[in-house]
Amino acid sequence: MRKPKNFVQNKIQRDFYNNPGEHGWIIGTTGAGKTSFMLEVLRGLKKAAPKETIIWRDYGKESELLGILQFHDIKLFHPKGTTFTVAKMNKKQKELLGSHEIEQFEFETPKDILNNLQKKGVNAIATRRYLRSPKLFINFWSEFFENFINMALNYELPRPLSFFIDEMNNITPADGHAFAPGQSQLIQLLVYNTQNLRALEARLIPSTQGLASLNKGMRLQMQYYFFKRNNEQIDIDIKHFLTAQIPIQRLRKDQIIVAGPSREYSDPISNVPNRLPPKHLLPRIEYGGEYIPPNKETKKDDGLKQALIDFKRQSAINLQKKGMAYSEIANTLDISVGMAYNYCKQDDI
Repeated sequence: MRKPKNFVQNKIQRDFYNNPGEHGWIIGTTGAGKTSFMLEVLRGLKKAAPKETIIWRDYGKESELLGILQFHDIKLFHPKGTTFTVAKMNKKQKELLGSHEIEQFEFETPKDILNNLQKKGVNAIATRRYLRSPKLFINFWSEFFENFINMALNYELPRPLSFFIDEMNNITPADGHAFAPGQSQLIQLLVYNTQNLRALEARLIPSTQGLASLNKGMRLQMQYYFFKRNNEQIDIDIKHFLTAQIPIQRLRKDQIIVAGPSREYSDPISNVPNRLPPKHLLPRIEYGGEYIPPNKETKKDDGLKQALIDFKRQSAINLQKKGMAYSEIANTLDISVGMAYNYCKQDDI
């Protein structure tokens, strides 16, 4: 027997918003209102759990990210050397978004993001428009999630935490749909650790255009399914979802069907607020430049060079204390007399 609508709404509030670590998956076709519902979930989470830290992956679609400014400030991370510019707002845009602000932070590595999250705040990661190749895309997210999981396991991330990932199928696609070397390892890493993240109060809230586009291992890790309108087969993993196929195909943009951990699904819930403002009320975002990851080999070489310099400096100081002349120090360490002099004078300072 299907539960009444108010039961479902109360259950989302009680068991999803107020239960850190519960993963929730938003599924719907293009134009069905997935982004709007993601904004609604973000708003509901911050209202029910103000201490929850939010990470939002900016997919770079129009200016949808700015919809968050209706309810909260944003700390926005974009790659060092790139630009993220919001066009000047008109009066109507200021009325809608003007009460909240964007603080920008330039990161060099994915770990820089995780080390500088605004605790209890909303943190947005803008990378999609700066990652110009599939290989770079996969390398970035592989490094990000490896650090994300390790830091969560070491209790180094804020808790509780929710990570909204629009178009998660780009990161963990279904079998046969990977588009760069190394993506299968990234998928395995996430599938293996998703339940660990749940226990550590780090929830994932992905969205996709259909069920089959997401890797099966990830699909089966989700506790909640939020169905927007979807014309694809929905019983690929859970056979009794077949009876929900027609209702889901007929959903309006203001409706949603919810399935919880028991896999029992609701009747259509109506009057779901539209949280995504129309395009003319969102200022234009301009993304400039591209992400160029730091050269790890260069950093390694630089570290070795610095270690050698430090060794020679200390050796010069020790030899001078033994009464050796600058010319003798220079010959011993294979450096110039001037450099030997400078090393020893630095010690005097």
